[in-house]
Amino acid sequence: MHMGMTIEEYAMEQVYEDLHHKAVLHQATLDQCIYVFVEGESEEVAFPILLERAGVKLKKDGIFISSYNGINNLPHVLRLMGQTLSYDRPIIITYDNDLDGQRISRKISQYTVNSNHIALLTIPSHNIVTYKNGHQGGSFEEAFDPVHFINVCFTKAFMPQHIAVQKQQFLIDFDVNKPWLSQVCEFCKINGYMDFGSCKVKLAEKLALSCPTLPSSFTDLASLIVKTRKDNPIKHPDDVDLPRISGITCK
Repeated sequence: MHMGMTIEEYAMEQVYEDLHHKAVLHQATLDQCIYVFVEGESEEVAFPILLERAGVKLKKDGIFISSYNGINNLPHVLRLMGQTLSYDRPIIITYDNDLDGQRISRKISQYTVNSNHIALLTIPSHNIVTYKNGHQGGSFEEAFDPVHFINVCFTKAFMPQHIAVQKQQFLIDFDVNKPWLSQVCEFCKINGYMDFGSCKVKLAEKLALSCPTLPSSFTDLASLIVKTRKDNPIKHPDDVDLPRISGITCK
């Protein structure tokens, strides 16, 4: 307490200092953020839900989720970031492990192979389906349990009631080893409904909100985020090494 200060004045000064410290730390969190890049609007809506469920505190830990608006844009985004100061921030890039993801992964290797700041994670993080060319992987929807995926799709929220009640008929021909969403879209088209694909963003949100068990792909992503933040801790601007001055900063 400074000489001549009352207890009330000292208390107010402490409150001010605490508020200032928190405000500066908040700004430091923004400045020292970790970017999680996702493929599209569906992921941009669903990932925050899934990561919060996995225990990641997005706002507190300075985690920013942003869409690069389609897999074809990813090489251009990385090229531009390589020419900016923001490139020194940690980046986690997620993308579907489908045919387009396989194609683009070869194009982005020149930007990621020698970078200490970029981590890649395919969604799903393990192989689920097999594509016509033999590639094994999947897309966002295949990260979930197939029963959960089908149950969410076959509701009147996403398709007409006269198609939703035919879920058992769909299951007769459903192949869990082939891309799931295209099978549902095709079933809807056969039954006269051409617009199932237009609900993809809302479907992603519902899948994220209602999945009974968190898919392992997103616990994998959460673990990667936690490790990245641990390797790149948020530092308060006042956290600096002072010069060694006898009697002041050292004995």
